[in-house]
Amino acid sequence: MNKLHRLEFPALKTVEKKELRTLYIDADEDHVALQYLEKKGDIRNPRINTVMPWIIYVYEG
Repeated sequence: MNKLHRLEFPALKTVEKKELRTLYIDADEDHVALQYLEKKGDIRNPRINTVMPWIIYVYEG
């Protein structure tokens, strides 16, 4: 099973936070043509050989 039983993180010292005037967030989908799903030659129907991953950019302005 893929489980995390316990995580421990060290306490971080607080630093003064920077104020941002503008934070930009761009989100989009991209069409990616697959060569195969699990093994070469397993895609018979050409309409199912595309996936659409989400792309998100976050940057300050």
